[in-house]
Amino acid sequence: MIGALRHREHRSVPEIHALLLGRGVAIAERSVTNLVARYDEVLAAQLAD
Repeated sequence: MIGALRHREHRSVPEIHALLLGRGVAIAERSVTNLVARYDEVLAAQLAD
C-alpha cells in the first residue's frame, strides 16, 4: 500500500503517514520513510532483472 501511494498516487511521506493513521495503523512517520526506501530498493531490484 505504501509503495502504491508513493509511486502511483505521488503522495508525500506525511500524506501517507496521515492516511495510515486515519486507517487506525499506529506507525511513526520515520517508519513510513523507511518503508518507502525499502520499497524503492525492491522496485529497483525487480526492474534490474
